[in-house]
Amino acid sequence: MWGWRWRRAWLDQIADRNRTDAPQPVPPLEPEGAHIVRVERALIVVRWLAVLLVLVAAPFADFSQGELAGIYAVAGLGALYTLFLQVVVVERHVAWLSGGYLTAAADAALVSLVVFVSGGAGSTFALAYFVEVVAVAVRFGQRASLIAAILSLGLYTAVAALHPAGVPPPGEIALRFGFLVLTGLLAGYLAREARHSQLALAAELSRTRQLHRESLALAEENADLSARLRQRLAELETTQAQLVRSTKLAAIGELAANIAHEINNPLTGVLSLVELLHEESTDDPSHRTDLETIRDETLRVRAIVRSLLDFARQTPPQLELTDPRPMLDSVLPLLRKRAAVAGVEIHQVHAPEPLPIVVDSGQFKQVLINLLTNAIDAMPDGGAILVRTERQDDQIVISVHDTGPGIPAEHADRIFEPFFTTKSAVSGTGLGLSVSLGIIERHGGTITVESQAGAGATFAVRLPAGLARKQEPADQRQRPMAVGQGG
Repeated sequence: MWGWRWRRAWLDQIADRNRTDAPQPVPPLEPEGAHIVRVERALIVVRWLAVLLVLVAAPFADFSQGELAGIYAVAGLGALYTLFLQVVVVERHVAWLSGGYLTAAADAALVSLVVFVSGGAGSTFALAYFVEVVAVAVRFGQRASLIAAILSLGLYTAVAALHPAGVPPPGEIALRFGFLVLTGLLAGYLAREARHSQLALAAELSRTRQLHRESLALAEENADLSARLRQRLAELETTQAQLVRSTKLAAIGELAANIAHEINNPLTGVLSLVELLHEESTDDPSHRTDLETIRDETLRVRAIVRSLLDFARQTPPQLELTDPRPMLDSVLPLLRKRAAVAGVEIHQVHAPEPLPIVVDSGQFKQVLINLLTNAIDAMPDGGAILVRTERQDDQIVISVHDTGPGIPAEHADRIFEPFFTTKSAVSGTGLGLSVSLGIIERHGGTITVESQAGAGATFAVRLPAGLARKQEPADQRQRPMAVGQGG
């Protein structure tokens, strides 16, 4: 039977070694040295209880005066031994324990000594051998308990042989040996089961920690996926909004082109007749004033029609490699008088390095004029405009910042819609930003706006950086623009 179990255990070990999903070894519950110290401290408590039991109960047992004196002497020796273990060895010199073997041998020697002085083979203290076997089983396991049982029986027999009372009958020795072995087996089995339970608990704790770490990693991964999903949804919403806006612009552009074409021809006739009547009406000044009003309003209607045509034309850009700073230089003089009347100062801050962009110069100038005009109109009581050009990674950024009242939050999502305007009906058509957005998007760029109430607004045009220009001669190279101030 034992041979069959040994072969079965050997085959199980080989099978576990070949399995790829074999459980990982469980780390020990505690270091070996700490386990030995912990067990030794528990045994120190047992030794003190044994000394106390001997001192209290021995006087009431059937011992002679000589035996009682010997018992007290061994008890005192045991007390000194226990105190030495507790104060010196366990606290300061753990290495002296030698794994617990020396203390086990010392305990067996003390038990044999007290058996010898208290009557030999017939002494009641012979029962202490059972305690020694149990202690060995707890310390070293089931096999060690069997060895302890054999050694205890040998010590008991030697003590009995040395004592004048002599050796007990063989049957009694056999019974004592049998009970010692049974005690060792039972104590070893219980100790092994307790150890297995501790290992199972350690394995469960290890798996729980691993599951906890995996759950934390999964939570972090889920949080990252959630953040990326929110980012993708935001990008999708932005793309969808741009698509809806582009579709709306295309539909409105087609409608505006038809309306502008139908209105433009009658307007030309009306304007011609008004000019003719104005030249012929020399007598009545009131008629001349009315005709001038009609002419001015007709011209304003024609300007609106031209804006509609510009919005609906969607002509392909004539692209060229250029720099935004020279175009700003050509545009700003057209707006300085208007800015001066409104009390608005225009400042410029430009990056020193080249800022190459591939644009249609005429269309891009129209965008600059629209943005600067809106900034001036936003500050009727005066203010300042800062025009900044810079490079950010692979983009060229042209921003226009004003110190006006800012854009109301309820209007921020509508400012690029055609015909939406916050200006008066006389000065605004609501097409400037729509036309500008269409131009920049056809150039592969974007227009963004940032605004805070009372802190003005900033429109930023972002265009892809073009190829660097060839090195120009020193006398033709354009100097970097410094900070300027409009008149």
